[in-house]
Amino acid sequence: MDGELEVRHPKPENWDGERKLLALIETASLNKQEMSEYCRENGLYVEQMERWKEFAIAGTESGTLLTRGQSREWQRDKKKLHRLEKELRRKEKALAEAAALLVLEKKAQALWGEREKK
Repeated sequence: MDGELEVRHPKPENWDGERKLLALIETASLNKQEMSEYCRENGLYVEQMERWKEFAIAGTESGTLLTRGQSREWQRDKKKLHRLEKELRRKEKALAEAAALLVLEKKAQALWGEREKK
């Protein structure tokens, strides 16, 4: 590399929405051959570009584009949901353990009789 620094570009699947939109704009007027060349140069597949275009169209038609605030709120809600699901799994395990202990206690009582009550 003779002293040149290699510039690392993020993989297309890691591009943010703005970069994907820019790629769509840059390729909007290209024919298939030019589109293929653009994709090769940028490490893309034509199918990725088509999928991004479909998502962009669907997003604008449904009116579901999120503002930055909505996006942050969505991320917070997603984290909260993950935390609550984790807590629920923990509590379900604790409940299952308590139920198993009750069953064992009842079997022990049936096997050895009632404990003496104090």
